[in-house]
Amino acid sequence: MDNGKRKSFKLLRYFCLIFIILFGALTIISSGGGGGGDDDDDNDGGDNNNGGSNILESQIYNYGINLYDENPLTFIVSVDESDPVTISITGMNMQGTYNTSTQAFTMYGNIWCDTGEDGGIQIGIAEATPVKWTGTAYPTEGTFSISKTAATLITVSINSSGGGVNITYGEDAPVFYTWQDFLNISSESPVYRANAGYGIWEFTMKRVWYFYQTFNSILENQDDLETAGSNNIGLTENCDQFPPTTGTSGTRQYKYIDTNPNGEVNPDDSFQVTFNTSSNGCWYNDLSNDTDVLVKGIIDMNILTGLEDVTGFESVIFTDFIETETTETYEATEDLITTNGGFSIFISVE
Repeated sequence: MDNGKRKSFKLLRYFCLIFIILFGALTIISSGGGGGGDDDDDNDGGDNNNGGSNILESQIYNYGINLYDENPLTFIVSVDESDPVTISITGMNMQGTYNTSTQAFTMYGNIWCDTGEDGGIQIGIAEATPVKWTGTAYPTEGTFSISKTAATLITVSINSSGGGVNITYGEDAPVFYTWQDFLNISSESPVYRANAGYGIWEFTMKRVWYFYQTFNSILENQDDLETAGSNNIGLTENCDQFPPTTGTSGTRQYKYIDTNPNGEVNPDDSFQVTFNTSSNGCWYNDLSNDTDVLVKGIIDMNILTGLEDVTGFESVIFTDFIETETTETYEATEDLITTNGGFSIFISVE
């Protein structure tokens, strides 16, 4: 494979690796989890959290995620020495449920994105055929489509009995791919948008995971944030040590913005989380996957909508939020993703 094709393939592959990360990460959405899939030994409140809110005590959550129009999500992907690729999320509307007892997820909705090279594409999951999965397993049900303009180019049906997916391209007969083959589809294949589009969709969902992880810490440590006062650092959490044993630990630092102001966390208040106070950044050591990342940047969670049966934020904004992939020998690579912009999120209980 020539150098240009190899870089293109690697870029596509990088998108699709997000899918594996997310299926591990999404198991702790809404219940709030620790970084990297390890036990909660990094003081991030990852296990057995109870923030005293009905949102955390419920068994089943309904969630809705929409693009924040005033500052939508944009990803800049840099791989090796290739020119950076910009992916603009131009629309997003996702819904579903999460069962905290069984770890069962359902999800349906749409993401519209502009990859710059060939215009916009839509990644869609119909409400009648939602994607379903449990825990860290691959999906077991559901169908999604990858469309350009008004025509559906590719349909992917999850094969619950065969350990993979059936891909239909145009009028062609469905072709079965194992999950590994699906992730390894080359950009030279006519169905490359299947895993690239799904990778972008899951890529977006990882930003939702970062939100859930930090929001749970806010609920868990509300008293400390109030004691520190508005715009002061009220909570510092250690990330995983990088490199392990010999390295240093980055941090996540939390500020509470008392918009009301009355000295207490209430609806309309906001929060800010800054990743990294070390040279390395905040490392997420995902023990279930060989792709780990260093994280730097800021997440602003603006205008809290509630703390009881319905909660969420009018906007969750990422500012120069950079993920850098690390190697198996614990070195930072030149592969990185920079995120700016965000979404609105609302959560309710059944």
